[in-house]
Amino acid sequence: MRALLLTLPFALSSSLAMAQTATTEGAAKLTGVLQTYLGATPGVVTVTPAGGLYAVKLDPMPLIAAAGSEAEVRITPLEFTLAQNGDGTWAMTQDQQFDARLSIKGEAEIALSIASLSDTGIFDEALGAFRTSSTQLRDLKMSQTNFDPKMGDNHFEYSIASLRYETSGKPASPAGTDLTSTFALEGISETITVPGLPVPLKLSAPSGTGEAKIDALRPDAIYKLIAFLVANPDAAAIAAQQQTLKSLVEDGMPFFDHLSSTSSQSQLALQSPLGVFGADTMAITAEANGLVDSGLLRETISVSGLKLPAGLVPDWAQDLTPDSLTLEFGLARFNPAEGVRALLQEIDLADPQHEPDMVTISEAFLPDGEMEFRLGSSKLSSALASVTAEGRLGFGPDIMPEGKARVTMTGMTATRQALTKAPPDIGMQLAPALGLAQGMAKAGENGAMIWEIELARDGRVLVNGVDMQSIGTK
Repeated sequence: MRALLLTLPFALSSSLAMAQTATTEGAAKLTGVLQTYLGATPGVVTVTPAGGLYAVKLDPMPLIAAAGSEAEVRITPLEFTLAQNGDGTWAMTQDQQFDARLSIKGEAEIALSIASLSDTGIFDEALGAFRTSSTQLRDLKMSQTNFDPKMGDNHFEYSIASLRYETSGKPASPAGTDLTSTFALEGISETITVPGLPVPLKLSAPSGTGEAKIDALRPDAIYKLIAFLVANPDAAAIAAQQQTLKSLVEDGMPFFDHLSSTSSQSQLALQSPLGVFGADTMAITAEANGLVDSGLLRETISVSGLKLPAGLVPDWAQDLTPDSLTLEFGLARFNPAEGVRALLQEIDLADPQHEPDMVTISEAFLPDGEMEFRLGSSKLSSALASVTAEGRLGFGPDIMPEGKARVTMTGMTATRQALTKAPPDIGMQLAPALGLAQGMAKAGENGAMIWEIELARDGRVLVNGVDMQSIGTK
C-alpha cells in the first residue's frame, strides 16, 4: 500500500512548474495532482511547504468514512517528504510507524502493525516509478481471527523481525518501465490456531531472501485505473461509467509484459502435534505474462533437507522417506489479451439481467479450444531412490483431455529390498504393485526405469505403448 500511494503523485508531476524551493503555490499544485488520483474529499490529502521540502500526509480514513462501510477500520496516515531535484526527479523520505485494523462484527478481525517504516527513494517522472528506493521495516506483525460459532474460531499470527527492500527502475524498450527488486528478511514466524488441534502450528525461519523483476510495466495505465476507481467508488457509479472503464483497461493492456520472482528461506521448522518438521531450504520461483497474446503461468517449488519428527517413520522406512522435492508446474496455450477484450465486449455492468456469451469469451481465451497444463522437470528423492517426471495435459471446455508424461525412476531394486523388512501387511500390498510397474518399464541409462504415459482423446491410458484397459481384461 505504501509503494502504491507514494507513486500516485507523480504521473502528472511533470506538468507542475514548481520552483525547487517549496512554496505555498507549489503545495497547492501538488495537492491537486494527488487529488486527481485520491479524490478531493477533505482531509485525505494534505501538503505543506517545509523549507526546501513538501511535507505530505495521506489519510484514507475520510474516504473510508464516506464509503459508509459497516466494518470498523483504522489506518495510520502515511507521511513523507518530497524534494524537487530540478531534473525531473523527486527525493522522497519516510520514517514512521504504521498500524491498520479491520473489524467485521461477528466475522473477522485483522490487524497489521509496523514498529518502524523507513524509506528513501528517487522518483523519476519520465519512468513513472522510482529510479531507486530503499525500504527498511522493523517488527512487522499481522494477525487475523475468523469467527465461526459452529466450527470454532481460527486465529493466524505472522511476524517479521526485519525486512530490507531495494528497488530500481529503468526505461523499457519500446515502452514502459523495467523494475527490479531484492529483499532480505530476518526472524520469520507464523502461528496457526484452528479448532481440533491440541496445540497451534508454529512455522519459523531465521532468514529469507528474494528478488523480482517486472518487464515493461505501464505505470500510467495503472494510475488511470486507480483514479477511475477513486472517482467511482461504488458499483452503481462504475456501471454508469463502464465504457470509460473498459477503455482504460483495453488501452492499458497488457499493463506489464512479464513478471518473475524467486525467494528462498533456510532452516525452516514447523512445530505440530506430531512433532517438529523441518527443511534446510525452501525455494520458490514464479513467472507470469501480462495480458498479452501468449499467456503463461509457471511456478517451481524446491525443498531440500526434509526432516520428519523422531519416531514418526519406522526404522525400515527411514531410507525410503523423501528428503528433497522439486515440483515445477504451469499453464500455457491461452490468450489473455483476446480473452479480456472479448469479456469487455460481452459484459454489461448496467444490466444485471444481461448474460455474456461465454462461448465467445472462451473461444477468444482459448484459440486452440484448450489450454495446457505443463509439468516441468520435477523430482522426488530419498536415500535409496529418485523419481523424476515431466509432461503436459491439454484440456478445454468442449474437448476430451489429452496428454503425455515421462516418469523415470532409479533405485527400484534397493526400494524393493527395503520393503522386505516392512511388516507383512504393508509389504504384501506394495511389492506386487512395484513388481507390475517394474515389469512395464523400459530400460534407461545406468539402470533407470522409464514409463512413457499417454492419455488419448478417447480416454485410453497407455504405458510404454500398452493399453492399460487391455491388462484388466486379460
